[in-house]
Amino acid sequence: MGAMLQQSRFWAITALVATFAAGGLFGWVLGTRAHGGPRGWALRAGPPGPDGMIGFLSERLDLTATQRDSVRAILERHRADLEKIWRQVHPQFDSVRSRMSAEISAQLTPAQRTRYADLERRLDRPRFGGGPPWEGPRPRP
Repeated sequence: MGAMLQQSRFWAITALVATFAAGGLFGWVLGTRAHGGPRGWALRAGPPGPDGMIGFLSERLDLTATQRDSVRAILERHRADLEKIWRQVHPQFDSVRSRMSAEISAQLTPAQRTRYADLERRLDRPRFGGGPPWEGPRPRP
């Protein structure tokens, strides 16, 4: 039974990390008023928002001025659709994440719960648009 419990913990933690990664990626794709990563938006070579996404892509892909203008137009053209999707998905995402967190916490010792709570706080910091970019920091459910 011990091996089965360890395997369950492994998959629960893997699912949590994957959920955070998916949220970060989705927020990054939004490309609007992103709050930046652990070291701020300087990592992405630009200010928060579409300009930050353009700076990030420009730095890594050596975009020309024409390409940057095209990317900016693409981001602006799809911005409303992405915001609509995020508003629909965000509550469900946070609900599942909260349930997973509670289930994982129930498997941990008190000392592990404290460390896990610290880890969650660090992972929940706004990064790459970790919350709705048009509303500021994401509230906890």
